[in-house]
Amino acid sequence: MRKTLSSNLSRCTINNMKYIRPSRRNQNYSWKCKYCNIEYKDGRKLGGHLTSCKLNPKRKEIDEKIRLKSIGRKHTEETKKHLSEDKIKYLTEHPDKVPYLLNHSSKRSYPELLFEKALKNANISGWISAYRNGIYEYDFAFPELKLDIEIDGSTHKTQKVINIDKRRDKWSKEEGWTVIRFEAQDVKKNVDECIERLRRLL
Repeated sequence: MRKTLSSNLSRCTINNMKYIRPSRRNQNYSWKCKYCNIEYKDGRKLGGHLTSCKLNPKRKEIDEKIRLKSIGRKHTEETKKHLSEDKIKYLTEHPDKVPYLLNHSSKRSYPELLFEKALKNANISGWISAYRNGIYEYDFAFPELKLDIEIDGSTHKTQKVINIDKRRDKWSKEEGWTVIRFEAQDVKKNVDECIERLRRLL
């Protein structure tokens, strides 16, 4: 014979463990994670949390299973192209979500401030600092000449940032821009020489 439960409660199973969940009439019930004691009002959310909880002793085993399932799954070139186009479209419409801007300080570096001061001292005009073009932000730009001047710190020597810069420069060049990069160390050592190099391009 089927067991009857109270009118306020019903049973559900999450990760092979029994939990009591409230009916729609009882909204004051909550579940606790058995590993970290975080409370949830929704049993389904608790189920998802149990799998990824950092204190779950089987967390590494679960992560490894997920990793193995993902091996061999690759997007086609057409899919990659669509994903890239969709991403660029989204970031263009939502510039505040651009990863570079989210992960970098809004404060300008010392080499950038030094370069800007040198530009003013050399009476070079027509430039704009922190110029936005599409989803990118240029350190210094001459919009009329479509000239992008970048001051690269040490992070630009890492492979990850090198790849990002390549994609960025490729896009800029396709838009008709010329990209000039100065290393931050060169700007600090001899900013006047950098300015002279720039002047020859103007």
